[in-house]
Amino acid sequence: MSATERNAKNNGAVLNIARIIRNVVTSAASAEIVGLFINTRQSIPARRLLEEMGHKQPATPTQTDNTTALGFVSKNLNPKATKSEDMNYWFMRDKEDQKQFDYYWGSGKHNDGDYQSKHHCAAHHQQMRPRYLTPRDVLDTFRREQGKPVHVF
Repeated sequence: MSATERNAKNNGAVLNIARIIRNVVTSAASAEIVGLFINTRQSIPARRLLEEMGHKQPATPTQTDNTTALGFVSKNLNPKATKSEDMNYWFMRDKEDQKQFDYYWGSGKHNDGDYQSKHHCAAHHQQMRPRYLTPRDVLDTFRREQGKPVHVF
């Protein structure tokens, strides 16, 4: 996704994080803030590596489907009492101020992170498979070009 185009075509996942939140959260907004914090923190080394390799990085677009979490991060809301999230949203506000991340709202149906965390029937998984997995013919072509054996299942 480019920095100027928020609804750009999905160009593939670079990193998928599956993690249990250690903190006890009391609301969906708190869970979203912690999730944004985890993703932000995990992507900083990749950004730093690319910059050290000479690839200047624009602000990384980061989507949330929770308007309250976005309000905390983008300074539109000031929380009265936050406990475990306090460090998290101040960290993310700092990263946005430094133009390292661009947090924005996107509807849940366009949030690819929700797919892994929700229960779906088999038909839905089959429908979504092309969105998340590289097609077999592309993998086979890549393996042939690399001189590796093509596995037949």
